[in-house]
Amino acid sequence: MFNDVSIHWLTGAKRLKKSGMSVEDIKKYVDLCLEGESTIAERYEMIQKQKELVLAQLEEAKIMAEFITNKEKHYRDILNGVIPDDTNPDNWDNDKMPNTSCPLAKGEMPITH
Repeated sequence: MFNDVSIHWLTGAKRLKKSGMSVEDIKKYVDLCLEGESTIAERYEMIQKQKELVLAQLEEAKIMAEFITNKEKHYRDILNGVIPDDTNPDNWDNDKMPNTSCPLAKGEMPITH
């Protein structure tokens, strides 16, 4: 059904898609590949652009991993009685925010827990 060359093209396209490249850009990339060596610089620019996007996504994933790790620790501390439960906005006084380490309670980006 597919020969080795077809499998290589499909594998490459799949990896580009997994990196977040649009189908339209993958098609353009494939077309450029088929045009030959005269398009190497343009393909390189496409790959550089995609690399920048992937690295930005990686940084965002690292931030979210840190957030969820700290959030899990915060809940573990609540469950172990180390700190009181300060996670429910229904329990917050509108005039006076709780003295809490919860960034949501402070109106901050919830990165620390």
